[in-house]
Amino acid sequence: MLKIQSRRDFISYLFLMPVLIFFSIFIYIPLIFSFICSLSSFESLNTLKFVGLKNFIEMINDDVFWISLKNTLIITSIDLIAKLFGSLSVALGFNSVIRGRRFFETAYYLPAVASIIVTGVIWSWMYFPEYGIVDITLKSLGLPTFLWLGDSRFAIYSIIFVLFWKDVGLFGIVFLAGLQAIPRSFYDSAKIDGAGFFSVLRHITLPLLKPSILFVIVMVTAWDLPQMALPYQMTKGGPGYSTTTLMLYIYLQGFQAWRLGYASAMTFALVCIALIFAYIQWRTLKTEVLY
Repeated sequence: MLKIQSRRDFISYLFLMPVLIFFSIFIYIPLIFSFICSLSSFESLNTLKFVGLKNFIEMINDDVFWISLKNTLIITSIDLIAKLFGSLSVALGFNSVIRGRRFFETAYYLPAVASIIVTGVIWSWMYFPEYGIVDITLKSLGLPTFLWLGDSRFAIYSIIFVLFWKDVGLFGIVFLAGLQAIPRSFYDSAKIDGAGFFSVLRHITLPLLKPSILFVIVMVTAWDLPQMALPYQMTKGGPGYSTTTLMLYIYLQGFQAWRLGYASAMTFALVCIALIFAYIQWRTLKTEVLY
């Protein structure tokens, strides 16, 4: 019996070997090399020189690092809150529509299919001063216009709105699936007891949607913390550093200034932040869903 069990284990590891090799080549080995780079002065393969914690000390004293970190946290937190409320509202609307539901689901989901770069190009045109559709619409309504991407006060919020617009329909479908999994008898019982809309939402809908809510939180956080493509496409991180995210700053330092050692140190800082978020979410998931 022990021999069969051992053979079964050997076959299991044999099937896992391609995955382990893949992770080793494309994740673990680059991660180890990146950690070595973070402790080195590395401008090219011929100039790898150990400098200890110098890159991390420079990072702590770098004002742009803290600005980019602040921008990253602003984007992640505001976009997360907006998508939770917006997607849930969309799902509740879908759930109450009987005729034409498939059409509205498809229409709201379509932006999620578009490439992030294509989305950035289209919205850059729409935000264009004077001649963009956003300014034209505001003018037609007699409302003031702004330099949406050229003013440091509005640029980051303009980008957050694009992120929200792109994925609100996608997460609306996720919430809709969760809503349709709730037994109808719960709502019928609440209706008989005279419960109103907000009472039903608080005591029935939201508690039973916790798995969907946590899924949305995890996905939005995982997508927004390393956000780089949209700010780079729409503003190149400007004006000033008002829309420079941490991942964009890592890219600029690593592949434009060619300071790979410093970029690696900031990458590990971002990884640590992501792990903190992941741990909090895991604890919440374990407490609220698994038990």
